[in-house]
Formats: sequence, C-alpha cells, structure tokens
Amino acid sequence: MKRRRRVSIETIQKKFTEWGFSPYEFQMYNLDEGSLVLPGWPHPLNKRPNPDLYMNYFLEECKRYESFDFSIESMMVGEVKHCSYSELDKMTNFKNPAEIQKTLTGRLFHGTIVEGTVTRPAIVKTWYYLFPMKPDCAPRLYKFCDEIELLTDERANKHPNLVKLYRYCFDTRLAVVYDAKFTGVLSNVLLADDFGWDDRMTLGLYQIM
Repeated sequence: MKRRRRVSIETIQKKFTEWGFSPYEFQMYNLDEGSLVLPGWPHPLNKRPNPDLYMNYFLEECKRYESFDFSIESMMVGEVKHCSYSELDKMTNFKNPAEIQKTLTGRLFHGTIVEGTVTRPAIVKTWYYLFPMKPDCAPRLYKFCDEIELLTDERANKHPNLVKLYRYCFDTRLAVVYDAKFTGVLSNVLLADDFGWDDRMTLGLYQIM
C-alpha cells in the first residue's frame, strides 16, 4: 500500500492561490443549495441587469469545471488525511443533509464515520460559494486553511475543549470532518434562560486565567 506523504498547509495555500476560488464557485450544488440557505428570500440574481445571461454563464462555467483536477501530490497535513468528495458525501449525504445549523461562512451537518464494522458520530463543517457569489466569499479558501492549521497544531490538539479533526476535503467542496458528537451550539448556551450570572462570571474568569 502506498504511504501518503505529509504536506504542510503552505502547499495547499499555494495550490489555492494557483487555482483561485472559481473551481468551488462554479459547482451546481451552489445553485441547488442557494435557495435552501435563505428560503423565501428574493433571489439576488433578480436584481442583476441581465439575470438570464448571468445564469447561462454560470452553467457554462460549471460544465468547464466538471473535470477539474483537485489533486495535490501529498494529501496529509500532520496526521490528518484528505478525503475525496465521494467519501465526504457518504459521511454526510448532502442530497439529504442532516443540517445542524448555518454559519457565517457555510453550514454544519451531522455525519457518520465508518471504520470497518465500527461507526461513530461526526460533525461536518463546510465553506460555500453559493450562487450568485458575494465578493466577501473569496477569502474562504484561506479560512479553510486556517482551520486545518489550527486543528493539526500539536499544542492545540492537546486542549480538551477543542474538537479533533478527522478528515479534510478540498475536492469539489471545502469541508472538514470533526471526530465528535454534536452536543449543542455555544451561542444557544450563552443565550439560554438557565445560563445565569454565576455561569457567566465563571466563564469570564476562565477566559482571563
């Protein structure tokens, strides 16, 4: 079996600089999922002067990027392996997603890790370029890299409150897989009625220690 060589995050960043964000922008799932993220909202495309022309351009570019080569010779960062889009889809099934919540840059999904006969829950985080793409989406390539860099840092990995990074994916879609069971969203905990002043003071003191 061929052993995967380790690669620094800089190698991925260099490839992203070479590719740009177009390979991720021009994917049909960005069109399909765009209406799911903001259901019932007026589509921004309707405000463009030539929406049909822009739509045709998007579809043509999607065809062009169907066979895009997302491969990088070395596919491991630290001890974390890259996974293909098909492997990622099996963990999450984006066609019937078990969505946890939307984030500022993408979405969180329930997932399942399967290793032989053993299965365990996972959390999948995505960064998207929904159609029509907004200009502030461009830096998401590098936010994706920042996440991998943080969670493959040996010092960070020792912290008990950080999730463990299981896989990352830049094949067709930007995503990471956390080896963790979803227990709740921090913002929901902070806004909960039973999260009183004693809890807030304890949290504040913990942050400054």
